Amino acid sequence: MTSPILQRGQNLVIPAGAQRVVAVIGWGAAGVEVDASALLLGGDQKVRSDADFVFYNQPHSADGSVRFRAGAGGPADQALIDIGLADVPADVRTIALVGSVDTGTFGALGQLSLTILGERGEPLATFATADATTESAFLFGEIYRRDDTWKVRAVGQGWDSGLAGLATDFGVSVADDDIAPEVSSPDVALPDTARTVDPVYWLWGQNRSWQSYHLAIEKEFLPAIRSLYPSERSGRYGDLSPVVRLVPEPDGPRGPFGVSVRAEGRTIGYLKPGDAQTWASPLRRIVASGLFPTTSSTIRLHEYDDWEGGTQVDADVRIGLEEPVLAIPVNEPPDAPYTLLPRSRIVQVTKEHEHFGALARFVPVGGIGLLFVTLHENAAPGSRAKPHVEVRVDGLRVGQLTPQTSQRFLPMIQHLEARGLLTACWGEITGSSVAAKVRIDAVKANEASPAVLDGPPITVPPLRPPLRDPLDYDLTAMRPHLAPLPPARQAP
Repeated sequence: MTSPILQRGQNLVIPAGAQRVVAVIGWGAAGVEVDASALLLGGDQKVRSDADFVFYNQPHSADGSVRFRAGAGGPADQALIDIGLADVPADVRTIALVGSVDTGTFGALGQLSLTILGERGEPLATFATADATTESAFLFGEIYRRDDTWKVRAVGQGWDSGLAGLATDFGVSVADDDIAPEVSSPDVALPDTARTVDPVYWLWGQNRSWQSYHLAIEKEFLPAIRSLYPSERSGRYGDLSPVVRLVPEPDGPRGPFGVSVRAEGRTIGYLKPGDAQTWASPLRRIVASGLFPTTSSTIRLHEYDDWEGGTQVDADVRIGLEEPVLAIPVNEPPDAPYTLLPRSRIVQVTKEHEHFGALARFVPVGGIGLLFVTLHENAAPGSRAKPHVEVRVDGLRVGQLTPQTSQRFLPMIQHLEARGLLTACWGEITGSSVAAKVRIDAVKANEASPAVLDGPPITVPPLRPPLRDPLDYDLTAMRPHLAPLPPARQAP
């Protein structure tokens, strides 16, 4: 699905009935951190109070309707802001989506973009601009309300006075230490393979539309789960979708295979003992590579009064875990420069039977696995036949796409090739000792956003080689990060 491209000043109606959208702020310079923020504005285009300023030191609004998610395990050149449209207070008319840089200017960041995603991750609108110059703060766009209709507007306005100047213009009382950038030094030296802005490794095999693993909630973790919600919230069910990390705790009270589930610096539960041991190999391999295994979650909380006049809390937590064999691709990322396409719809590769000799080495023992796949234009010299897309794994041809499907990928492959990039995508292999099939999942040329086509390459960190025994992985460098966290205090 393609999203409408907005020009500066244009607006677009958000589909009626939409309960939630995600604003993705993107920029073009790799290795540069942009601090994304949101401001909840009343009819006078001012915040009602300083609590309406959502940023890294205040990651959600008082009512919980707007939440700052940083990169959320995605590319380092993006920041995400969750907006629960149905929960936005009636006197909030506009949500301003802004970004700032501590050093330098937006003019040095290349193309800037704002993409609005719907509830299923579908793109609703995209705005891109490369007109920034000396600005150190930038208003990308607005989500605003007209009567009962929500709309998105592309703005593209900058401030030379930084985040403090922008926030002041919108009525925030800013003290210097309120928005001073957070500076942290890592406790340990991470391996060279993990020199990333946010050292996370997004598990590959999770379902995109729902979380299949039901986390057993123990009473001691209810205060931590409750603390993820605004303190004023009570009563009805409410859903959150925080990114969670699966952290092995080899020296913790749950034994050598214990795995905690952490959200926003809090432990909200543990994998069941049998599941933790099953997942030990991929999780420890990721951690040994200096990264944190990361996945999605859905949390539903319910508070109610008990018979004795007290307050009870229940929670239902589901996380994105499929099978351990699908957590990590069976092959390594491409050696040449590449960009990994976002997933869209599954496409069947054809003529794999002609290349089983190449495919056989990638068939896992269990018969199913995931792959890094690269797509290449194949045009026979002098032939009248239309060029087609050749599918390769580790440089070996394993099949091709049909002529009709190829035409939907070729413009994008050609565009990325002109930038010196291979086109890589998610692949699935199923097979046995005598035959194998391959499917791919990637956006087509007409679905590709400006960030995919012209933004920094999307890559996946390489991992340490796999080991037979999960206890053989060396976790020494990450040990300080694997200590159990103290329990959260009792929720009010």
